[in-house]
Amino acid sequence: WFVSFAWTAGDGSLDATEAVFDFEAHGWTYSQIWNWTAFNSIFVWLKAFGYFKYIGDRMSHLSSTVIQASNDISIFLFVFALVVFSYTLAAHTAFGTDVASHRTLANSFFQHCFILMHKFQG
Repeated sequence: WFVSFAWTAGDGSLDATEAVFDFEAHGWTYSQIWNWTAFNSIFVWLKAFGYFKYIGDRMSHLSSTVIQASNDISIFLFVFALVVFSYTLAAHTAFGTDVASHRTLANSFFQHCFILMHKFQG
């Protein structure tokens, strides 16, 4: 079953000194599998949240309260994400050339997350 793997130099019939195995493609595939697993774990936890009502009376009240407030929670999270992204974009535009923690948009976002958690990095 190793026959279908890609080789960067040679066709796989060469010996180990001449042929090189292409690990980059398989590493990318493995990385994408982990990304999808992380994405699906969110839905698994949301599905498990629906079964909290069978655990006990308090959990039933908690889950029904969260379900009733889900519309307001989703609106709040959307507005919160919009505000955080706009501050991230503004900081990246203003400080991106001078401050190392704002050089990329992702680094600027993570710096703002640290600021929200009161952990400042220099």
